Amino acid sequence: MKRLLQDLINTLQRAGLYLGFVIGIGLMGFIIVFPLWYLSTYYRQVYTSLVFLILLFLILFWLGKRSIRLSRQYGSAVKLISRGIIPALGRVLMLLCYIICLYGIILLYSHGFLAAAIPLSILYLIFMGYMKYLKNRQKWGSKTQHKRDIDF
Repeated sequence: MKRLLQDLINTLQRAGLYLGFVIGIGLMGFIIVFPLWYLSTYYRQVYTSLVFLILLFLILFWLGKRSIRLSRQYGSAVKLISRGIIPALGRVLMLLCYIICLYGIILLYSHGFLAAAIPLSILYLIFMGYMKYLKNRQKWGSKTQHKRDIDF
Protein backbone atom coordinates (compact mmCIF):
# COMPACT_ATOMS: atom_id res chain seq x y z
CA MET A 1 0.00 0.00 0.00
CA LYS A 2 2.85 2.34 0.84
CA ARG A 3 4.55 1.58 -2.50
CA LEU A 4 1.31 2.26 -4.38
CA LEU A 5 0.90 5.60 -2.60
CA GLN A 6 4.51 6.56 -3.38
CA ASP A 7 4.03 5.68 -7.08
CA LEU A 8 0.85 7.75 -7.16
CA ILE A 9 2.69 10.73 -5.66
CA ASN A 10 5.53 10.37 -8.21
CA THR A 11 3.04 10.21 -11.07
CA LEU A 12 1.19 13.30 -9.81
CA GLN A 13 4.50 15.14 -9.43
CA ARG A 14 5.47 14.32 -13.00
CA ALA A 15 2.04 15.35 -14.27
CA GLY A 16 2.30 18.61 -12.30
CA LEU A 17 5.78 19.23 -13.70
CA TYR A 18 4.53 18.57 -17.23
CA LEU A 19 1.56 20.88 -16.68
CA GLY A 20 3.89 23.54 -15.28
CA PHE A 21 6.10 23.30 -18.37
CA VAL A 22 3.09 23.59 -20.67
CA ILE A 23 1.76 26.61 -18.77
CA GLY A 24 5.24 28.18 -18.71
CA ILE A 25 5.72 27.72 -22.44
CA GLY A 26 2.25 29.15 -23.12
CA LEU A 27 2.94 32.12 -20.85
CA MET A 28 6.30 32.80 -22.51
CA GLY A 29 4.66 32.58 -25.93
CA PHE A 30 1.98 35.03 -24.83
CA ILE A 31 4.59 37.42 -23.41
CA ILE A 32 6.48 37.38 -26.73
CA VAL A 33 3.56 37.29 -29.19
CA PHE A 34 1.06 39.70 -27.60
CA PRO A 35 3.28 42.83 -27.78
CA LEU A 36 4.27 41.96 -31.35
CA TRP A 37 0.63 41.51 -32.33
CA TYR A 38 -0.34 44.77 -30.62
CA LEU A 39 2.47 46.68 -32.35
CA SER A 40 1.68 45.18 -35.75
CA THR A 41 -2.00 46.02 -35.39
CA TYR A 42 -1.89 49.56 -34.01
CA TYR A 43 1.65 50.85 -34.67
CA ARG A 44 2.72 49.40 -38.01
CA GLN A 45 5.74 51.63 -38.59
CA VAL A 46 7.13 50.94 -35.12
CA TYR A 47 6.65 47.21 -35.70
CA THR A 48 8.37 47.35 -39.10
CA SER A 49 11.29 49.31 -37.66
CA LEU A 50 11.56 46.87 -34.78
CA VAL A 51 11.62 43.86 -37.11
CA PHE A 52 14.31 45.42 -39.31
CA LEU A 53 16.31 46.35 -36.23
CA ILE A 54 16.11 42.77 -34.94
CA LEU A 55 17.19 41.41 -38.34
CA LEU A 56 20.09 43.85 -38.47
CA PHE A 57 21.11 42.83 -34.95
CA LEU A 58 21.01 39.15 -35.88
CA ILE A 59 23.15 39.73 -38.99
CA LEU A 60 25.68 41.77 -37.02
CA PHE A 61 25.72 39.14 -34.27
CA TRP A 62 26.36 36.41 -36.84
CA LEU A 63 29.17 38.41 -38.46
CA GLY A 64 30.70 39.22 -35.08
CA LYS A 65 30.59 35.60 -33.99
CA ARG A 66 32.15 34.53 -37.27
CA SER A 67 34.87 37.19 -37.06
CA ILE A 68 35.80 36.14 -33.52
CA ARG A 69 36.08 32.52 -34.62
CA LEU A 70 38.07 33.44 -37.72
CA SER A 71 40.36 35.83 -35.85
CA ARG A 72 41.67 32.85 -33.92
CA GLN A 73 42.15 30.91 -37.13
CA TYR A 74 43.94 33.68 -39.06
CA GLY A 75 46.82 35.51 -37.50
CA SER A 76 46.39 39.10 -38.66
CA ALA A 77 43.48 41.45 -39.18
CA VAL A 78 44.28 41.85 -42.90
CA LYS A 79 43.99 38.11 -43.46
CA LEU A 80 40.81 38.03 -41.41
CA ILE A 81 39.20 40.81 -43.45
CA SER A 82 40.31 39.51 -46.85
CA ARG A 83 39.63 35.82 -46.24
CA GLY A 84 36.85 35.87 -43.65
CA ILE A 85 34.72 38.99 -43.52
CA ILE A 86 34.59 40.02 -47.19
CA PRO A 87 33.55 36.54 -48.44
CA ALA A 88 30.93 36.31 -45.68
CA LEU A 89 29.53 39.72 -46.61
CA GLY A 90 29.53 38.68 -50.26
CA ARG A 91 27.52 35.56 -49.46
CA VAL A 92 25.04 37.55 -47.37
CA LEU A 93 24.69 40.12 -50.17
CA MET A 94 24.12 37.38 -52.78
CA LEU A 95 21.51 35.74 -50.57
CA LEU A 96 19.71 39.06 -50.15
CA CYS A 97 19.78 39.59 -53.93
CA TYR A 98 18.29 36.11 -54.48
CA ILE A 99 15.55 36.78 -51.96
CA ILE A 100 14.73 40.23 -53.37
CA CYS A 101 14.55 38.88 -56.94
CA LEU A 102 12.33 35.99 -55.85
CA TYR A 103 10.11 38.41 -53.93
CA GLY A 104 9.81 40.61 -57.01
CA ILE A 105 8.82 37.65 -59.17
CA ILE A 106 6.23 36.52 -56.63
CA LEU A 107 4.92 40.09 -56.47
CA LEU A 108 4.55 40.13 -60.26
CA TYR A 109 2.61 36.85 -60.15
CA SER A 110 0.36 38.09 -57.37
CA HIS A 111 -0.54 41.28 -59.24
CA GLY A 112 -1.32 39.36 -62.41
CA PHE A 113 1.60 40.50 -64.57
CA LEU A 114 2.15 37.05 -66.06
CA ALA A 115 3.76 38.39 -69.24
CA ALA A 116 6.64 39.71 -67.15
CA ALA A 117 6.63 37.11 -64.38
CA ILE A 118 6.99 33.97 -66.51
CA PRO A 119 10.11 35.08 -68.46
CA LEU A 120 11.68 36.46 -65.28
CA SER A 121 11.01 33.15 -63.52
CA ILE A 122 12.74 31.28 -66.31
CA LEU A 123 15.70 33.69 -66.25
CA TYR A 124 15.88 33.39 -62.47
CA LEU A 125 16.02 29.58 -62.64
CA ILE A 126 18.66 29.69 -65.40
CA PHE A 127 20.72 32.16 -63.37
CA MET A 128 20.46 30.03 -60.23
CA GLY A 129 21.59 26.97 -62.19
CA TYR A 130 24.51 28.89 -63.67
CA MET A 131 25.56 30.09 -60.21
CA LYS A 132 25.45 26.51 -58.93
CA TYR A 133 27.55 25.42 -61.93
CA LEU A 134 30.14 28.12 -61.14
CA LYS A 135 30.20 27.09 -57.50
CA ASN A 136 30.75 23.42 -58.40
CA ARG A 137 33.38 24.38 -60.97
CA GLN A 138 35.22 26.46 -58.40
CA LYS A 139 34.92 23.65 -55.86
CA TRP A 140 36.29 20.97 -58.19
CA GLY A 141 38.91 23.13 -59.92
CA SER A 142 38.94 24.78 -63.30
CA LYS A 143 38.97 21.43 -65.12
CA THR A 144 35.62 20.14 -66.28
CA GLN A 145 35.86 17.17 -63.96
CA HIS A 146 32.74 15.73 -62.41
CA LYS A 147 32.43 14.19 -58.96
CA ARG A 148 32.03 10.71 -60.41
CA ASP A 149 35.21 10.91 -62.55
CA ILE A 150 38.30 9.35 -61.03
CA ASP A 151 41.86 10.30 -62.03
CA PHE A 152 44.46 7.56 -61.73
